[in-house]
This record gives sequence, C-alpha cells and structure tokens, in this order.
Amino acid sequence: MIGLTIMEVHLHVPEWVREGLTQGDYKAFGGTIRDVAGRTVALLTEGQGLTKLAQETGSVDPKALIDAIGHAQTAMQLANGIGALNLVASGAGFAMMRQRLDQIADQLRVLTVELRDLKEEASWISGLQLATIRGEIYAALDLAIRAQRQGHLQTFSDAKTKAFQVRRKLYYIMAMMLDTGRALPRHKVFGELAQANAILAIAEARCDEAVEGAGVALEALGYARRDLGDLLTRFATQKQNFAANPKTMLALGSDGRRAITSSLAGLLTMEQQLDGTMGRLAIQTNAGLSAEEWQARTAPQGSGLVTCVVTSEGIKTDSTTGGKCP
Repeated sequence: MIGLTIMEVHLHVPEWVREGLTQGDYKAFGGTIRDVAGRTVALLTEGQGLTKLAQETGSVDPKALIDAIGHAQTAMQLANGIGALNLVASGAGFAMMRQRLDQIADQLRVLTVELRDLKEEASWISGLQLATIRGEIYAALDLAIRAQRQGHLQTFSDAKTKAFQVRRKLYYIMAMMLDTGRALPRHKVFGELAQANAILAIAEARCDEAVEGAGVALEALGYARRDLGDLLTRFATQKQNFAANPKTMLALGSDGRRAITSSLAGLLTMEQQLDGTMGRLAIQTNAGLSAEEWQARTAPQGSGLVTCVVTSEGIKTDSTTGGKCP
C-alpha cells in the first residue's frame, strides 16, 4: 500500500486545480481530477454542507457549486450526478439512490405508455415487468439502508445479491434491445435503463465496501463498468453505422439522430462518473481507509460544499481492470 502520505485534504479547491480545469490541463471524471497522462491528481468530494443540502432537497443547483469549484462544467457534472453516482460515501447515499431510481422508474412508465400509444408490438418494458423490476430495486436498497443503519454485514451481502440480480436483468434487456435493433429508435428507454444499471452498480460497490473493503468494491465495480461499457459501445457503433440499418435511420430523421447524439453524450458522461468513483476507491484502497475512515478524513464536521483530496504522487488507474496500472 502507498499509505496516507499520498493524501492531503483541503476544505476548498486549490487554485492550481481550478486553473488546470479551466485551461484544459486537467479533466474531471465524476469527482476525480486527472491530468493528460490519466493520472489522478485530486478528488472532489462531498463536504458535510453538500451532503446536508442534497439530503434536504434531493438535488443541488449547479450555481451553488460553481463558486466552490471554480469551473462551471465540472460543477454541472457534479450536480447532475448527486444522488446517483457521486454521493457514494455519505450516509444519505442509499436513500438518494432509491430516490433517483424511483424517478427513472416513473420515466420508464411514461415511455411505456408512449410506446403503446404508438402501437409498438413489443414495448420491451411492460407494466408488469417494470413493476417487478421496481420492486426488486426497492428490496435491494431497503436492505442496504437497513444494513447501514444496523451495521449488519450479512444484510449488506443480501442487498448486494439482490442489486446484482436486478442489474443483470437490466443488462439483458438492454442487450436484447441492441440485438433486435430497438435501442436506437427507443433510445430514451435505453438511456434510462443504462442509468439504472449504473446506479445499481454503485450500490453493489458500496455493499462490497462495507463487507470486504474498498479493494473488493473496486474490483467488482470494474466488472460492472466493463459490462455497461460494452453495451454503450455497441449503442454508439449502431448510431454511427447508417448502412447497417438505413430504414431506422431514415425513420428517425435528422431530429431523431440529433436526439440520439445528445443521449449518447449523456451516457458517456455517466461512464466518466463511474470511472471517477473507481478512482476514489483506488485511492481509498491505496491509503488503507475504510468507508467510515475515508468519510471522517475527507468530509470532516463543519466542512462546506466541496473538499479536495490532493494526491502527492499521481496515481494512474485503469478503468478496464479496476485496479492500479503498473
């Protein structure tokens, strides 16, 4: 292990990090700040002030983060991820994941009604199937919330199993949509399923972290990240391959193709947020800190919206393996 000497916690974002983001020397992957060589130079983590605000409102106006971070695009990215992918260390995490997944389930219900109105032969997410998936998601996150409240490791393990099962179900639905050519014309459904898949992967990682530590959580999240990445790569390839499905492409029209491009950009941002979470787990593993120790060190009582963990030596992580590069 590298140890705690790699970490220096700031209650503000240092000016050199702000400048690096503004000038393009650094790029944000979720809350992970990397240089052009892919090395992690800093992490932006939730301070107590941001955690409290997110608990009370369920969302955060990006304007509230811009002054703290000094970079509008990064502030927007963090704000969009709150309650979904970035709040993984706070006590509110599982409850906020459930809230976000509830919003996704409601959106899928609306999209399913729209598909029926269009007389789609197979809506892919029937009312009964959606209700079943929603119930399974609730069961998994309710178990995780109870495990966190009671500190019961077996309950965390049970929650992980349930989350894994429903995530795999979503994975196969998305794969079927790709196999049958439904992913592009139904890209809104595909995108909502991808978001749900990613949030469940984070929930699994948090359960693993509680039971077996950050290293195991990092490895498991790496596998989930690769599975989802494969699906999104196939989606991007289909979007670019006009000749393979000209009928669908022509039916979509220019507006539809632009909407798919916008949807794909959002999915790529989601992938970056997953990569950022993996970066956080990698540094936490190298520092030898449990989830509770990490929270106490990086978000002390009285901290504001954002704290910044600076690494004294750049750490390069590989999102395809979930581990530290040689």
